[in-house]
Amino acid sequence: MSLIVGILTLQGDFSTHRRRLEEVGASVVLVKTADQLRDIGALVIPGGESTTLIRLLGETGLRALARVARTKPTFGTCAGAILLATDVELLDQPVLGVIDMTIRRNAYGRQLNSSIRTGTVFDVPTEMVFIRAPRIVRVGPRVEIIATVDGEPVGVRQGRAMATTFHPELGADRRVHQMFLDIVAGGPNCRHQWCSALLRTPGIVVGLSGKDGPLKEKTVRLVNLVRRRSPTSPIVFATAMWRRFPTSGNGSSVVSMRSLRCGHVD
Repeated sequence: MSLIVGILTLQGDFSTHRRRLEEVGASVVLVKTADQLRDIGALVIPGGESTTLIRLLGETGLRALARVARTKPTFGTCAGAILLATDVELLDQPVLGVIDMTIRRNAYGRQLNSSIRTGTVFDVPTEMVFIRAPRIVRVGPRVEIIATVDGEPVGVRQGRAMATTFHPELGADRRVHQMFLDIVAGGPNCRHQWCSALLRTPGIVVGLSGKDGPLKEKTVRLVNLVRRRSPTSPIVFATAMWRRFPTSGNGSSVVSMRSLRCGHVD
C-alpha cells in the first residue's frame, strides 16, 4: 500500500496499534508533532483520556488534527472515538466533529469495570476489550453502525472516518484494522471491507451463494472444495436463506447475506 498510516503517540497503546496495522500490511509512522501530520495518508487516534489528550494537543495541535480527520481516513478507538464525535454528553469539550454521534465518557464505570465481551461486527462474533469505555448514545442518519454489543453500537463509520469504543488492538483479531486499511485503500463500503478482512483471515473461509434454487448446490460445491484444500478450516456461510441452511461441526457457522454482501459463487 502506498499511503502511510500515522498513529498519534501522545497517549494510548500506540505500539500495539502499530503492530496490528503492520501485520495486515500497512506502512506505519508514529506521529508526535503537528508537522508530521502533513506527511501521512491516514490517521489512527488511540485510546487514553480524552481531556488529557486535548490538553496535550493544545489549540494548534487540535486544529491540525481536525484538518487531517476531515480530509483523510481516520480511525479512533475509545478516547479517539470521543474526539471524532460531534457531541460529548454532559461535557463541553472540544471535538473534531467528523462522525455525527453523541458519546458519553466512562459510561461503563472506571478502570475496575473494564471487561472483555463478545460483540458482533456485521453479525460476525468478535471478542472486544473495553477499558473505561465510552458509550455511543446517538448516531446521525448518515452514520453506519458496523459493530454492536447487546444491540448497542460500539463501532461506527461515516465517510472515511471510523470509530470503536472498544480496543481492537488488544485482541488477537486483526480484522478491524484490516477493515480500516481497506477504507484507506478506497474500498466501497464497510460490508465489503469486513468481508475482505474475513477472506484474508487464516482458517476462515466465507462462502457466498445465490438466493433461490441453486443455493444449496452452490454452497455444497464450495464446502467440498474448501474441505479438500483445508480439511480443518472453520467456515462462515453467508446466504440469503441462512435460517434454512443449518451447518454443524468443525466450527462452521451461518450469517445472513445482509451481513456480507460482497460476492457470488458460480
